[in-house]
Amino acid sequence: MISAYHLKIKDFNGKISTLEICVGDILSFKSDEQVDLLCLSAFLEDYYPMPGTVVWGLSNLGVDVSRVASDKHRDWRRNWQSWISKPLNKKDLPINRILCFEHEGVEEPSNVVGNIFRSISELVLETPNKTMKNIRLPLLSTGNQGFDKSLMLEAIIRQAYVHLRAGLPVDKIQLVLWPSDPEIYKLLIELGILIEKIKSEWALMKISKAPRYDYFVSYRRHDSAFVNEVIDQIRIKEPQASFFVDENVLEDGSFWKPQLITGLYESQKAICFISDSYVTSVECMDEFHAALCCSQYRPNFMKPLLCLAPNNLDKLPKSIQRVQLINALCPPQSTNNLVDIISS
Repeated sequence: MISAYHLKIKDFNGKISTLEICVGDILSFKSDEQVDLLCLSAFLEDYYPMPGTVVWGLSNLGVDVSRVASDKHRDWRRNWQSWISKPLNKKDLPINRILCFEHEGVEEPSNVVGNIFRSISELVLETPNKTMKNIRLPLLSTGNQGFDKSLMLEAIIRQAYVHLRAGLPVDKIQLVLWPSDPEIYKLLIELGILIEKIKSEWALMKISKAPRYDYFVSYRRHDSAFVNEVIDQIRIKEPQASFFVDENVLEDGSFWKPQLITGLYESQKAICFISDSYVTSVECMDEFHAALCCSQYRPNFMKPLLCLAPNNLDKLPKSIQRVQLINALCPPQSTNNLVDIISS
């Protein structure tokens, strides 16, 4: 493969990752190369190896995607239109797992392609201090599914960039374009313009050295009454406390706002109000994943408040289950005691 663009991205913790755009065969590998996660797209539960598809290429390498799909590691299609396989365990194939993007019923996949990066975040953050070295994906949903290549290109690049800036623990993301695509030169021109645009947008996002906020508040709008009650009690205890609270709701197709990332990293603590509705919100899960990444560098940063009965823990994503949750049910917990724990 030929590397067309090689972009170094420093997240707000100081970690440097790479976003690489290549032209070539997505299933060609260097002798020492290892791909932790290979992404592909498919119609809903349709893994027939049509010639020219990634599924077909994998079948030629001895990987039956239909069989792999019958015994998934994680199935997040209901919320994130994707599932992740168990390790393939093929010694002669340098691919550890596959992620399949299935968005049937969604009008425009570019609106939800960010969910594959949420799936990756969840997979990596299920285990403390884990990092993926290399993720590889094609221009998803643009082959037999026939969706607009320019839209998918912009959506994938923007989502990869914002997740890496937010602290996604991945060393490299490779987007591979097919060299025989009749639109390849047009896509490469669009790509160059897009990358310069994204770099200029993010150049304006500077993190202040001293924290600007005492608390970043991550919550679902359904829970506003309880959230406001807790914030009011914190203000009584800490009259000078400042809060970053985003009250705007992202529309479908919007990219995670850079202001949310800067607000998170400019805060001394992050309070996450984890409820039933919290875990179904892509914006809330983005914030939780970023806060969890940040907490690996900043002790006592994250305050995850469990706002549902403890016997419902098994319904939560594994990344939430693994952290030390603070019981925020009132009763038996009093609001004053809860605020004391948050402020400690």
